[in-house]
Amino acid sequence: RATRDVLIMDSRGTGRSGAVDCPELQRAPGLTEENVAACGRLLGARAPLFGTALAVDDLAALIDALALGRVDLYADSYGTF
Repeated sequence: RATRDVLIMDSRGTGRSGAVDCPELQRAPGLTEENVAACGRLLGARAPLFGTALAVDDLAALIDALALGRVDLYADSYGTF
């Protein structure tokens, strides 16, 4: 923080950015093809909106909108959510 500002982006589908709500998947003791598929069916046509490519596009748009130029990036795995 002495030499850098910190910007935290709330990725789509997480936190306060319209968090994806798939109760069956969230309560499951582990990921299975069945409970992931059930979540996809629940999301319906919105499911493709939560992919990594769009999350990266969102980050790039934020960096561009704030005219940040070069940044140092730290990211966490989706598994931490």
